[in-house]
Amino acid sequence: MISDRQINEWLAQERKRKAEARRRETVLDSMRERTRKVFVFLLLGTLLVLLYDHRVKIQTLAFEKLRSVQQKSMAHDSLRQSAIQYENHINDVAK
Repeated sequence: MISDRQINEWLAQERKRKAEARRRETVLDSMRERTRKVFVFLLLGTLLVLLYDHRVKIQTLAFEKLRSVQQKSMAHDSLRQSAIQYENHINDVAK
């Protein structure tokens, strides 16, 4: 037969096991959190170094894109202006 003393000992051991598991879990969680922070820091640092290293190339590409967009916009504006002038000319002729 199992005595109350044995049951209390088992309960105490079970509590100790659970407390140890929780402590290990919190330690692992804090390690994961620190690892995640270090990884993010290193990733951002790497990206900043790459951007700084290739900044001239990035600027050149950005200016080329802006220039092509500006030229397309100017062509579109001149086409629209030509259409308006043609419409005004037709209106004048029709009067």
